[in-house]
Amino acid sequence: MVNYMKKINGKENILIFQGKFLDGKKWNGKGKEYCDDYLEFEGEYLNGKRWNGFYREYDGDGILIDYGTYSNGIPKSNKVDEEEESHERSQEEESEEK
Repeated sequence: MVNYMKKINGKENILIFQGKFLDGKKWNGKGKEYCDDYLEFEGEYLNGKRWNGFYREYDGDGILIDYGTYSNGIPKSNKVDEEEESHERSQEEESEEK
């Protein structure tokens, strides 16, 4: 396994990827991707792309805003859309009124 270090935001030696590299690119096998010290993806890569595994997305303050899975290279989000959430709440309120 090869660790890839990169200079980010004036800090040195921040780990951004841990996994297999071939010719300077992410390659097949298991790996972990980091963004600003937060684990962003953990799983399998195929031809340098996220293939199967779990991902997390954070805002600039480090607050989790989205998470989900990759299956055969396709991401599936568990993020709830604000419109969906408000629609569900209004349906619950209507059923309580009846």
